[in-house]
Amino acid sequence: MYEMAARKESDTVRRVMWLTVAVVGIAVAMLAPEESRAQAKCPWLNAATAGGLLGGDVQMTVTMTPQADADKATDQDGYSTPEQRFNRPDALCEFSRKADSGMYTLRIDVKTMTDPAEQFASFLSLCGGQTVALRGIGNEAVQCVMRNNPDMAHEQVIARVRERAFVLTVSRPATPARNGLSDDTRNIAEQVAGSIF
Repeated sequence: MYEMAARKESDTVRRVMWLTVAVVGIAVAMLAPEESRAQAKCPWLNAATAGGLLGGDVQMTVTMTPQADADKATDQDGYSTPEQRFNRPDALCEFSRKADSGMYTLRIDVKTMTDPAEQFASFLSLCGGQTVALRGIGNEAVQCVMRNNPDMAHEQVIARVRERAFVLTVSRPATPARNGLSDDTRNIAEQVAGSIF
């Protein structure tokens, strides 16, 4: 009889212990920092490449266009079919890095147009300065020569790849004046155009 009571007490202690471990595990998962949780991936550029351009580790925010078949099973990158992976949804990807010298940002906005011949002009109108034609970056690519303030330098590329328009904007603390588009911004624009293609 004593053995039976001891066994019941031991079973109860084990159950309480496992319940405590489960509750603590759930609490830790809920309180974990947001950056350690899984986050959406940018379909056009990864955080490491963006960090290379911006000079260090970056915070990433991705806003995807809602998909009609979002309830279907997806692969590790969030695509439900190979066709969807190839025809990635529109997305706005923002990368940022704060440093002592100021804020560094990279923004990539990709949108599908139903009538590129008519709609691409609205993307070109986003340029707040003079446009200069670029070769080798999609179709109808331009560099937007923006007026920089004394503290911040801005570079912008607006381009089209088939029916998709993209606007790439890089902002960083001002450096000595550059002539034209920086090589690193041009390389990122080429990579984004290649990803869309």
